[in-house]
Amino acid sequence: MTEFDYHIRELQIEDYGRGFIDCLKELTIVGEVSLEMFQKRFEERKRQGVMTVVAVDNKTLKILGTASMFYEPKFIRECSVKAYIEDVCVAPYAQKRGIGKRLVMYLEEKALKDGCYKVILTCSESNKRFYQKMNFKKTEVAMAIYSNTSQ
Repeated sequence: MTEFDYHIRELQIEDYGRGFIDCLKELTIVGEVSLEMFQKRFEERKRQGVMTVVAVDNKTLKILGTASMFYEPKFIRECSVKAYIEDVCVAPYAQKRGIGKRLVMYLEEKALKDGCYKVILTCSESNKRFYQKMNFKKTEVAMAIYSNTSQ
């Protein structure tokens, strides 16, 4: 089992060619994403305050894993803020080494430091235990409607 010396940082444009998109393919349908599409979406997400972090191999600079988070300003709880963690994934060759856990903990710590009253995420049934080990509790049921073009 190969060990990785890595660090966590925010996503950069250069990560397009470092395996970021391939990493997301472990999670869901990605489709064809050109560099131009990536750059446009990168800037849009940055403007909207979506934070995407990556675990980067210090030797190869390849992306080992990623996770994203955004905040929802609420009217409830005296106009507090809720954080959503999404798109947590680790490249197949880097799994089972604590990278996903570190990514989630990194975002959770930031959300709590920023004053969020709650951090939530949705996951597949098969990943439930992974998050429960990090003290996430099942509290709600997620529902979805997909367009005809995506699943």
